[in-house]
Amino acid sequence: MLMLKRRFVLFSLLTIIGSSDPINYMKLAMLFAIWQSLVISKCVKRYIDNYTNFCYFRIKEMLKSEILKESINIRNKDFNRKVLLSIPLFARKLTDIAKCNGSLISESVNVWIMYNQIGRLFVIPIIVTGIEIWLKKLMNAKIIELKKNKILKNPLKYYEKPINVIDNLRGIKFYAWDKLFKENIKCSTQIKIIIPIHWQVAKFLVNNLSCATLHISSAITLLAFIGRSNNNSITYANIAFLLGCIKSLTNFTKLVIDQFNNYEYFSSQIKFIENVIKPDDNRYTKRQSKGLDSEAAVELTDCMFSWGENKFALKPMSMRIEAGEFVTVVGRIGSGKSSLLSGLCGEMPITSGQSCVRGSIAYMCQEAFVINATFRENVLMGAEYDDKLFHRVIEASALTEDVKHLPAGDMTEIGRNGINLSGGQKARLGLARALYLQADVYIFDDLLSAVDAQVERHVVEHVLISGGIISDKTRILVTHAEHLVPFSNKVITLADGCAEVVEQTPAQFEATIVKDTDELDTLEIFDSLDIGSTSDINNLTNDNGTFTIRPEDGNSTLKPVHVWWYLKNSGYLTMASIILLKMVNTYALYYSNSWKVDLITDENPATMILSLKTYLVINAIVGVVRWQLRKLEDWVSNKYWSDKLAQRLRSMLINSILSMPLPIAERLSASAISNVYISNISNISDVFMPHFSAKILRHVFIAISVIVQMANVAPILILFVFVIIVCTFVSNSAINVFDEKCRPLMKKYDIRSILEISNFILGSRPYIRIHNISERYLAHYNISSIYYILIVHNRRMAYYAKGLILDFCNELAVSAFLLLNIWLHINSKSTLTTAHIDVATSLLKEFKTCLDKIAWIKHSKEHIYNDCLPTYTYIEELEREAPAIIENSRPEPSWPQNGVIEFRNYNMRYRSELDLVIKDLSFTVGKNEKIGIVGRTGAGKSSITYALMRLVEPASGQIVVDGVDISKMGLQDLRSRIAIIPQDPVLFAGTIRDNLDPSNKYTDDEVWAAIRVGQVSDLLETPTGIYIEKNDEYSNEGPWVEGVGLDKWVEKGGNNFSVGQRQLISLCRALLWQRKIVILDEATANMDTKTDQIMQKVIRKEFKGCTVLTIAHRLGTVMDSDRILVMDHGQMAEFDRPDSLLADKNSHFSQMVESMKLNQGE
Repeated sequence: MLMLKRRFVLFSLLTIIGSSDPINYMKLAMLFAIWQSLVISKCVKRYIDNYTNFCYFRIKEMLKSEILKESINIRNKDFNRKVLLSIPLFARKLTDIAKCNGSLISESVNVWIMYNQIGRLFVIPIIVTGIEIWLKKLMNAKIIELKKNKILKNPLKYYEKPINVIDNLRGIKFYAWDKLFKENIKCSTQIKIIIPIHWQVAKFLVNNLSCATLHISSAITLLAFIGRSNNNSITYANIAFLLGCIKSLTNFTKLVIDQFNNYEYFSSQIKFIENVIKPDDNRYTKRQSKGLDSEAAVELTDCMFSWGENKFALKPMSMRIEAGEFVTVVGRIGSGKSSLLSGLCGEMPITSGQSCVRGSIAYMCQEAFVINATFRENVLMGAEYDDKLFHRVIEASALTEDVKHLPAGDMTEIGRNGINLSGGQKARLGLARALYLQADVYIFDDLLSAVDAQVERHVVEHVLISGGIISDKTRILVTHAEHLVPFSNKVITLADGCAEVVEQTPAQFEATIVKDTDELDTLEIFDSLDIGSTSDINNLTNDNGTFTIRPEDGNSTLKPVHVWWYLKNSGYLTMASIILLKMVNTYALYYSNSWKVDLITDENPATMILSLKTYLVINAIVGVVRWQLRKLEDWVSNKYWSDKLAQRLRSMLINSILSMPLPIAERLSASAISNVYISNISNISDVFMPHFSAKILRHVFIAISVIVQMANVAPILILFVFVIIVCTFVSNSAINVFDEKCRPLMKKYDIRSILEISNFILGSRPYIRIHNISERYLAHYNISSIYYILIVHNRRMAYYAKGLILDFCNELAVSAFLLLNIWLHINSKSTLTTAHIDVATSLLKEFKTCLDKIAWIKHSKEHIYNDCLPTYTYIEELEREAPAIIENSRPEPSWPQNGVIEFRNYNMRYRSELDLVIKDLSFTVGKNEKIGIVGRTGAGKSSITYALMRLVEPASGQIVVDGVDISKMGLQDLRSRIAIIPQDPVLFAGTIRDNLDPSNKYTDDEVWAAIRVGQVSDLLETPTGIYIEKNDEYSNEGPWVEGVGLDKWVEKGGNNFSVGQRQLISLCRALLWQRKIVILDEATANMDTKTDQIMQKVIRKEFKGCTVLTIAHRLGTVMDSDRILVMDHGQMAEFDRPDSLLADKNSHFSQMVESMKLNQGE
C-alpha cells in the first residue's frame, strides 16, 4: 500500500516538474509533506513487521509447549514428531493470516485509487495473475500425483542410517563394523523419481509463463491504455504510475490467493495436530491417591493386559498387594515380567478387568535411565535438593564410596546413557533416583542383575527387606535371584503370560555383622570405579567434574583457513561456474535497465509510443532470459555444489567419528554431533556456501552496476551513495557492539538449548508420565523459551533501529535529490527529465536494498560461525585411532589358529595425563582355555576387553596373540577376528538377519543353525509389525507389515525384546561367526538362573575349540572355567584353577564365594 501511495505522490511531483505551467507552491508543499508522512509510515510499518515477528515467536513456543504437554500423555511409541517440526510453519501461517487481513483492507484502497486512474483496465493484471497461479497449482498437483504413484518404499538398512553411528559407537567398534558403516552410510533418504518428458516440458512452459506474468500483464494493460488514450496526452509520469499500478495489482492478486491457501493449510494442519494428540481410547491402570490403611496399594481384578491385537498379552489375573508388602516377581525370559510392571505403571493397555494403584509410583526400569547431566541432577530429576534425604538415599543405594571417588563429587557430569558408569553403578543410580521420589509404591525391574554379591547384599539389607529405608512402602521386585524369594510377602510366578500368586510369611534376613577391620576390608564394596561396563570414570572425567567435551568451544573465529577448506571441498569448477552465471545475470539486468533509460525517457510524443512498445518486448525477453539463467544457476548450485558438499561433509564426519578413539568419541555430545550432521551441514551446504556466497556476489555485482548507471543518469547521486555507505558503516558498528553484549545470553538461551529440552521431554515421556513430573520440565522449557524470545526480540529491535537509520538516510537522499531538481526546475537550470529523475530515485532505492542485503549477511556471521566451526572441528581437528588396515603388517587369513593370549607387563591409561587403570598385568591364556575374570565393581575386569580389542592403546607392554603383537596390526584385522557379547546388547532397527549378518556373508541355513543353537528360534515365530506411514501426511496411522523368522523386525535398540532376549540374540552372533577368541562380558546377567545354566552348556559345547574369556558377577557362571583371573585395583590379584583358589580360605576368590553363599542363605 505504501509503495503505491509513494508512487502516486511521486507521480504528482514528477507531473509538476515536467509541466510547463506555473508551479502551484501550495500543492507542491502539500505533496512534499505527504511524501515525508509516508516516510514516517514506512518506519511504522517496519516496527509492525518486527512486532509481528515477536508474535510469531510467542505463538510458536506456546504451541510447542502445549503439544509437549499433550504428548506426555500419548502412550503410542510411534508418536509423530513431525507435528513439532510443523509448528514453526503453522505459527508463521497464523501470523500471515492476521497480517494479510490488514493488508487486504489497505490494498482495497489501492484498487479504488487505480480504478479511478485507469478505469476497468485494472482487471487485466488480476486476470493474468489468476490464470498463471491456477495453471501453476494444477501443474504442481499433477507432479505430486505422479511422484506418489511412482515412489518406491525402500527403507534404509540400519547400517545406512547415520544416527546409528552415534547411538551404537561402542558396538560398532566391538564388531569391527566401521568399514560397513563407512561404505554404506546414506546422506539422503530421498528417492529420485523420473517424471515423464511431456510433463517436464509442460512444467517448464508454465514456469516460463510464471516468470513473465508481470511483463505480460504490463504489456496488455499498457497497450490497452495507449489504445484508448490520446497519444499526445500521454506523459512519462502517466506510464511510470501505470507500471506501478500493474505491479501493485499483481501483488494484490497473489496476496488474496495466498490468503486462501493459508486458510486451507491452517484448517488441514489443525486436523493433523488433533489427530496426533487425540486421546488414547485404551484403558490403563487407574492411579488414585493414597487411601485408607485398609485399602490395598495394588489391586487387580480379572485384569488382562495386552500390547495390542496379535501381540503379547498377559492372561487375566487377580491379585491384591497390601501397603508395605514386599513382592517378588519371577519367571523365565519372555514370560511377561516386565510387561506386568508396565501394566501396573499404566503403560500397557487393559483389555478386560480392572487395575488400580493407590499412591505415587517410583519405577526403575530394567535398562538404567541415565541422562547427560551431573550425578546430583540424575538423582533429583528436577526436584528440589534436600541434603539430608539425598545422602540417605545415596547411602542406601551403596553409592557413598562412588560419590567420594568422583572428581567433583555429586556434581560430576555423567555422560550420555551413563557411558562413564559401570552397569552396577547405573543400576544403583536408578535406585537412588527412585528412593529420592519418596513414593508410596516402588517397582524395580531386575534391580540386582548388574551388581556383585556384596553390593546385592547391601541393597537388599538397606532397601528391600524390613528395616530398609522404604520398609514401610510397597515394594515390587522382578528378579532372577531366586534366593530372595523367601524374604517376600508374596511371590508372583509368570509363565507364558499366566500369573500365579502365592502368599507366604517372609523369612528373617540375617544382617551383616562386621567382626573386625580385616573383615571390613573384605566387605569393602567400592575401591575404584569402572567406565561403562568398561572404563574408569576418574580416567575420563576432568578434575572439575565435566565429562562431555565440546571441542568446538576452542574455536571462536572463522579464519581464512576454514573458509578455504570449505571452498576446496566445494569444488573450484563449480564456484567458477556460479560466478560466471552471476556476472551474466547481472549484465542482463544492467542491459535491461540501460534500455529502460534510453527508451522510456523518450518524451517525444511522436516516438515515445514506439519506444515504449520496444521496451516492453525487450524487458519481457530479458526477464525470461534472466529467469532461465537463475534456474540454471540454481541447478548448478544444488546439484554440483549443495548436494555434493553435503554428501562429502557428512561422509567425512562419519569417517571422523568412526576413526576416533572410543574414550574420546564417547565423551562427545551426542546432540552436538547430531546437530552438526543434520543442522550445521545442511545450513552450510544449503544456505551458507551456495546461497550466502551467491547472494554476496549477486548484490555486489548489482551494486556495482547500479553505481555505473547512476554515473550515467545523474552523477550527483554518487555523493548521496557515499552518505548512505557511511551511515551503513556507523549503524553496523553499533550493532556489533550490541551483539557482543548479548552473546553470553545468546549462548545460554539459544534455540539449541530449547531443542535439547524438548527432545528430552519427547524421549523421556514414559518416565515423566509414570512419575507425574511433567510440570518440572515444562516449566523449564517455558522459562528457556521466554528468555530466547526476549533475546531474539531485542536483537530484532536493534536491527530495526539500524534499518530505520538506513531508511531515513535513503529517504533523506531521495528527498534532497527531488528538492534539488525542483529548485533547478524553478530556476530553469534542470538538465534532467522527469524520466531521469524517476530512474535516479529507483537506483537509489535499489542500491540501498543491496547494502541492506550485504549487511544482513554480515550480521549473520554468528550463525555462520555456529555452523562452520563445529563442523570443521569435528572433521579435521580431533584425534584419530590407529589405521584399520596396515598392508605390510596384515596377519594370516587363518590367524589366530590357537587363540593363545599373552599379556606382557601391560599398562593402560585412558589419557596420557591420567593414572593407570591396568597396572603391570602379565598372564597367559593357553590354547582353547576357558578363563573366568572376576573382581569387585571397578577392579578393571572390562578394561581387559578394551585392551584386547585395542579400544585404548597401551601405555607400555604388549598383548601377543598366537605370537603376533596386536599393536602392530590394523584395527579391522584385529577386531574382526574376535567375537564379543557385550553386557549392553547392541541391536539395530532392521530384520533379525540384518542384525546377525549385516554383510550377508553367511547363508540362511547357517544363520538358522546359529539361531537354533542359541535357542531363540521360538522368539522368531511371532510376527512383529513394521510401522509404515500412509501417503496422507495428516494421518498418524498406517498399515503394518509383518515378518517372521529371519524377517522378523527388530525395533530400534531391540525394544520389542526383553534385555535377556537381546543377550541371547547377541550370543547367536558369536555362534554364527565362530571366531577363535570369544569374550563374554556379563553375557547372561539378565537371564534367569535356568536359562543361564542352559546357555552355559551351549557356550561350553559350541565354543569348545575356542579360547573364551568370561567376565561375570555371578560366580556360578565361571565356576567351571579352567582358571580364574581375579582383578583388584587394575592388577592381577590371583590367577589359578577354581579348586585351588577355593582351597585357600584367605584368597580373594574364596571370600567372594563366601559372600555369595551368605546372600543365598547357604
